[in-house]
Amino acid sequence: MNLFPKSLERIPYLIRSIIFGVVVSIVIGVLAGIMVPFMPTEEGSGPGIMVILLGLAIFLISVAAAVYGLIGLLIPRCRNMGWSLWLLLLLLVPGANVVMQILLFVVPPAPASQLQ
Repeated sequence: MNLFPKSLERIPYLIRSIIFGVVVSIVIGVLAGIMVPFMPTEEGSGPGIMVILLGLAIFLISVAAAVYGLIGLLIPRCRNMGWSLWLLLLLLVPGANVVMQILLFVVPPAPASQLQ
C-alpha cells in the first residue's frame, strides 16, 4: 500500500478518506484532552508553556494532515478521473466544496486512453 499513489479509484479513496479523518480526529482530540488540565484557571494568568506547546503540536498536525489530504488523496483521485488539478481550487469555494467532494466519491475513473 503506497501512501502517495499516482492514481486512486473511488473505493480506495473512500476508505482512505474515512481512515484519515478518524485518525486525525482521534490524535487532535487526545492532544486537546491532554491540554485541558494545563489551561489557566485564574483570570489574569496567561497560557502556560505546556498549553502553547500542545497548541503548536495540534497546529502542526493539522497542517501535515492538510498536506497529506491534498497530495495523498485529492491529487491522485483527480488524476484517476482525468480531471485538471486546477479543479481542486473549487474546494476553497463555500458550497462548491460540498459538490466537489460528492463528485470525488461518485465519478467513475476515466478510460485509460484519457489519463495523462
